[in-house]
Amino acid sequence: MYRLGRDPHPLAKVGRVLVELAAHLIVVGAMLGAIRLLEYLMERLWGHELVLFDRLKIQYVFDAADLVILVVFTVLGSFNLIRAYVREP
Repeated sequence: MYRLGRDPHPLAKVGRVLVELAAHLIVVGAMLGAIRLLEYLMERLWGHELVLFDRLKIQYVFDAADLVILVVFTVLGSFNLIRAYVREP
């Protein structure tokens, strides 16, 4: 039976990195999709120009959430990818 972590082949490290990358991309896609769905539902229920605390457009809150998720997953994902590549099988 083939096990990715036990393969002595040089491409085993690349395989681990690709698996880690795919996992991160799936999680990021799901989180961004959930944020977009919530934004769409709020827009449909309460209108397009929804304002939070009479000062902040709700769209800015959703855009900030998208940015934070992308930055955090880029930084932490890069560290995890490097760790997956350096780690011994």
